[in-house]
Amino acid sequence: MNSIYVEFLKAFSLLLVQTQGMSLPECRAASTHFFTQNVVKEPVYQINDTTILGGDGNSIPLRVFTPEGHHLPILLFFHGGGWVFGSIEGSDSFCRQIANRGNCIVIAVDYRLAPENQFPKGLEDCYAAVKWAYENAEAFDGDSSRIAVGGESAGANLAAAVALISRDRAEFKLNFQLLLYPVTTNEINEKPYKESLDQSFITFDAMLMFWNLYLAHPEDGDNPYASPLKAKNLEKLPPAFIITAEHDPLHIEGEAYARRLKEFNVVVKSKRYLGAIHNFLSLPVQNLPERQEAWQDIQEELASFL
Repeated sequence: MNSIYVEFLKAFSLLLVQTQGMSLPECRAASTHFFTQNVVKEPVYQINDTTILGGDGNSIPLRVFTPEGHHLPILLFFHGGGWVFGSIEGSDSFCRQIANRGNCIVIAVDYRLAPENQFPKGLEDCYAAVKWAYENAEAFDGDSSRIAVGGESAGANLAAAVALISRDRAEFKLNFQLLLYPVTTNEINEKPYKESLDQSFITFDAMLMFWNLYLAHPEDGDNPYASPLKAKNLEKLPPAFIITAEHDPLHIEGEAYARRLKEFNVVVKSKRYLGAIHNFLSLPVQNLPERQEAWQDIQEELASFL
């Protein structure tokens, strides 16, 4: 494993020790600080914050990243963090890069977090944000005929679920889904976690905790909107690019989802980046060659479908 990853995992292990005994809000604040420290924020032509109304009468904060251009495609981005952690602030740097490299408007969604708001509340926030973008695209010079969803980890789970919901409700059409090391099923195989070189960042116990906090009832894990891999019908979904990492146990379920999409004749590209760990695209580290390769691939895929 690259020494850069080794150093990151050591630092993350220290964070886990430091946050023992903290309240959940304190842990979230510490996590956000950890993942945003020393991160370079690229300039973007325009960045605006706004708030929309969710289905429960709740507020959903959004951050709109707009590069130069007119009538640009739109990508709704859902942050990672096991449905429990993460925020617009934590994904700010990453969204800037997508906007600049993909030449698209990126809308980051601050969906409600578990366990305060369990499945499907955060998911419904994500869907509401996509619907809002579709209905209001002209107001921010976006193209409602070119809309994509994307996310990292748990956010990629939400993106895949939104793609399923949008197909089922038929209120708008999605053109693309960018799924970065996605969580696709609540059925966790302990073996790849125990054999992983990463024994602190993405672990079996952590994933079990996240699922237990996200789902109000264990049987909710059988719902395809929670576990897209369990969907019986994956027909007529938008094209997908699924990124996985060699030293990430989640690559198994991410690649399994890619295979199932292909079975239903969905256009999908799946690529595993050798030497990489989970979340490698947005870790607060520098000089990762696989990251440069992945960004080139993302740029090409966005250009092809948007």
